[in-house]
Amino acid sequence: MADELLGHLGGNIAKLIGMTQADLCRMLGIGMAKCSVILAAMELGRRSFLAAPITGSPADFRYSRN
Repeated sequence: MADELLGHLGGNIAKLIGMTQADLCRMLGIGMAKCSVILAAMELGRRSFLAAPITGSPADFRYSRN
């Protein structure tokens, strides 16, 4: 499915960012549930790049881990 998706996007995964759930379902011919999983994974990846590193004390880091 990943190869098919990349083929539709011309190899540019960044094009997924602006796609709606309906767009993705139409493109791949899959159901709403699977489209939701793909979009959720993309959102998690996007958010992981936005997360600010913890630059406080070691105690701040330990607190954030719990």
